[in-house]
Amino acid sequence: MKRYLVFLLIVSLSNLACKKKESGDTVAPQKTSTEPSDGGTRISVTSGIFINYDEEILLDDNYQITVNGQPKTATVSGMKVTIVITLAEGTTYNVSISAHSIKDLNNNYAEAVNFSFTTRYPQPTDGKYEAE
Repeated sequence: MKRYLVFLLIVSLSNLACKKKESGDTVAPQKTSTEPSDGGTRISVTSGIFINYDEEILLDDNYQITVNGQPKTATVSGMKVTIVITLAEGTTYNVSISAHSIKDLNNNYAEAVNFSFTTRYPQPTDGKYEAE
């Protein structure tokens, strides 16, 4: 009889340990801002490209982030995505993050993100700016 009770106890504890923890969070992370902002002009080339969300996020293993159609590497820290890039002067950048690239800690995926901005033109050596 003791063996039977021990067996039931082990089976019960194993079953409890294997159940997935339900968090109840079914809300996808929402983009709160981009840096630079969408449509920004005269952005410094020393700026970076960042996307901020309203909760902690992760990159999906198969994330797809492009800048001007070229795949880019990115990192995440807390609620911020940082795209690894060196910006050039006088260039328009189109940033695209596909759906299923960014997710929260409960695997809720954020919507796709698209935005663009333009870096400032180089400082003229004669001090006179031409129309941009």
